[in-house]
Amino acid sequence: MTFMVILCVVVLAALILVEGVNPKRSTMSRFELERRSKLGDKAAIAASKSEELLIDVVSFQRVLSALLLVVFVALSVVTFGWPLGVSLAVIVALEAGALARLSFLSRRAQGFYMRHEPALLQFVEKYAGVFRLIRRVAPPPPLRAQLDSREEVQHLIMQSGS
Repeated sequence: MTFMVILCVVVLAALILVEGVNPKRSTMSRFELERRSKLGDKAAIAASKSEELLIDVVSFQRVLSALLLVVFVALSVVTFGWPLGVSLAVIVALEAGALARLSFLSRRAQGFYMRHEPALLQFVEKYAGVFRLIRRVAPPPPLRAQLDSREEVQHLIMQSGS
């Protein structure tokens, strides 16, 4: 019984960690990232790669959250029985996102993500075919309508004339 309770707590902690991650979009537009990447800006190259894989990362996060929630439900029912297990599972399902948004938890989750982002991006890139399938569960993050440079405005003007 003690082992099962500890396992429930570990799965709950993992769920909150995954829910607390908020992969950030670059502050630069796609055009500006590409322009700076061509100039050899290493930060822009890294941000461009991250931006390119963001949809897959968000999809993976959502699938992982769903799997952890299912595992938590099963564990809580097995550990605590039907009435208490289901009640606990419902509470966790409704409140895990709110818990993950608490500042001290979200900072920890974001720090964990940032430390492991390069490895995650390599993983996503390596298994691109699998992530194309997974991507269908999450809509792409909304695009920003922002112009970041004079070159981007000139590019848009040139494109609108054709």
